[in-house]
Amino acid sequence: MNRPTFVALLGVVVASLLTLGATAQHSQHHPRQDAQKEAEKMSMMSSGMMEQMMQQHQQMEKLVEQLLSSFKELQQETDPEARQSILAEHGALLKQLQSQVKHRSEMMQKMREHMKSCPMMGKEPREE
Repeated sequence: MNRPTFVALLGVVVASLLTLGATAQHSQHHPRQDAQKEAEKMSMMSSGMMEQMMQQHQQMEKLVEQLLSSFKELQQETDPEARQSILAEHGALLKQLQSQVKHRSEMMQKMREHMKSCPMMGKEPREE
């Protein structure tokens, strides 16, 4: 290999190494871009979760209103057979509410586990 070709090749190698080093250093000193991408991804996921949680919350509010109404009917009813019917409806509403609360609790637990591994959170959440 002649001298000018060697110098040119050496120049390309040095330039490549400098570019590679600068790129690596840039990503280390500017993790914000990676964090922003992660935040955007989390935002899209959390907006779907937020919508689902809002719907569940509305369903639970409706169930609580139905329970209060059923309880009021139960208090005012004097006929034992009618009271048993209202009590059965009241029990079914309570079971629905229990199921929804259990489901929501499981969802919150999954979200908590997800947050433990989320790089945006930094440290793990404190145990309660």
